[in-house]
Amino acid sequence: MSASIESLVSQAPAADVAAVVERLADLRRQAQRRYPGATPQLPSRQNILALIEALFGVIYPRHFSGGVANENLDGHVAQTLTKAVPALQREIALELALPGGAANRARSDPAEVAAGFIEALPRVRELVDLDIRAALAADPTQGDFDELVFCSASVAAILRHRLAHELYRLGAPLTAKIISADLRSRTAIDIHPGADIGEGFSIANSAGLTIGETAVIGRNVRLHAPVTLGESFAIASGADDNVIALDAARKDAGAATPARRHPRIEDDVVVEAGASLFGPITVGRGSSIGRNVWVLADVPALSHVEASPA
Repeated sequence: MSASIESLVSQAPAADVAAVVERLADLRRQAQRRYPGATPQLPSRQNILALIEALFGVIYPRHFSGGVANENLDGHVAQTLTKAVPALQREIALELALPGGAANRARSDPAEVAAGFIEALPRVRELVDLDIRAALAADPTQGDFDELVFCSASVAAILRHRLAHELYRLGAPLTAKIISADLRSRTAIDIHPGADIGEGFSIANSAGLTIGETAVIGRNVRLHAPVTLGESFAIASGADDNVIALDAARKDAGAATPARRHPRIEDDVVVEAGASLFGPITVGRGSSIGRNVWVLADVPALSHVEASPA
């Protein structure tokens, strides 16, 4: 007869918890030597993501407020925002207090960032509404507006990106990147919060989309994932020169206005699945990029680019 779970547990050797705690504390102390002074308190990833989830119920309260009656929605929104503002301000203050936050601290105030972010929520709602309508216009078989708000991974990703982009723009990049990392883990869509995306943006198939920090996307653009809008640099005379140029550009990425390293996609462009676009190129208005194409140079307006036959 097999032993009971209780007897197996009682016979298990006791773990040396105290030794594990001490070893982890020692490793933590070693890692904290990277700070020039006292060890700072870090922002809370859990708190930031909980705030963002709560704000979904502010932007789309009929969908994400937990069943609050229609006549009580304004009260729910007001109550949620009243709680969110100081909580968000605290997380942003912790970010800006980090040694790496010095540059942003010089041009940002936690209260101003939090206020600016909250005041941007109506604009985020307006933009995402336009994104949803563009998605439905491109593919009516997806369902209706409510279904996309509830169920679409693409809409969830765009909503999270638009929130993260506001924080990034206002001077809280770490908080923004935490939201983007959560976006990536939930949807397999990787959009840097610095990417500037115009209205009427839609994504087909969602998984496998990558959009870099300095990418600029115009109005009414549709991407059929997987698509990459990545960085690239011209090969210099030698490999070492190219590595130096790449390193310099990436350091510049932390500046208030980093040099453009990713594509600019103008209005009314469609990019098909498998396409990869690299570097600070421009795809002109009204163009289409075919399946499995690599694009490394500017594309004139109203062009169609397709893969060469094998």
